[in-house]
Amino acid sequence: MIAYITIRNADWSLLSPDDYPGVSSIISSVALTFFAFLGFAIVAFSAGDLKNPERDLPRAMYLSLVITTALYVAIALGVYGMLPLPEVIASGNTAIAKAAEPILGSAGFVIMTITA
Repeated sequence: MIAYITIRNADWSLLSPDDYPGVSSIISSVALTFFAFLGFAIVAFSAGDLKNPERDLPRAMYLSLVITTALYVAIALGVYGMLPLPEVIASGNTAIAKAAEPILGSAGFVIMTITA
């Protein structure tokens, strides 16, 4: 929901490559994102509960990767489309909430801080 709200109200000029950080910072960010994706392996623990694990487990893993990737990209586009890069960096762990604040107000900031 937050991705939809922020993307719908995004200022696309904020995504201009002119303000991108250096290559080393981008690579570091991608490395951290990789660790966030490791949670999808939890799907494998449910293999014993599946009727047809040979067919269903790969489907579940690929589907979880696609959904997670789409969600991460949508949230990133929304946050970076709402806030200038220096503000995203300064916001740290509350960047998603900070991006929601102009649309949802202070209540949105609190709700997103708790849920994120």
